[in-house]
Amino acid sequence: MGLKKTLKEKIRAAAQRKRTRAWLSSKVGKGLDWATKKLGATKDSKGIVSGALGRRKKKQDDKAWAKKTSNSPAAKAGFSDKERIALKEKHEAFKEKRKAGTHRKKKLTNAEKLRMGRGKPARR
Repeated sequence: MGLKKTLKEKIRAAAQRKRTRAWLSSKVGKGLDWATKKLGATKDSKGIVSGALGRRKKKQDDKAWAKKTSNSPAAKAGFSDKERIALKEKHEAFKEKRKAGTHRKKKLTNAEKLRMGRGKPARR
């Protein structure tokens, strides 16, 4: 554990975080402005970029991946490029869930099992 911060230290740390966020958003904002003009993407009211920017990049990546894996067993089995890309995305989503530990079903406690009628009542 650490020592407790004084009020003065807390205020100084909050001010530093605020300055850092302002600096970062100014740098990111300039890059997004360039990207929206150059690639035809749009910003919504919250400043989130969508549209051509993300779709174009993803489409290029998918085409390159499909070309790279054109001799894979899945391609030889008759799966189209679109089907293989969909399967790849599904597998990547599974891997992210597995890494986060959210892919497994929650283990029930004995009390929950009893409430659901799955468990055995305790001996007396």
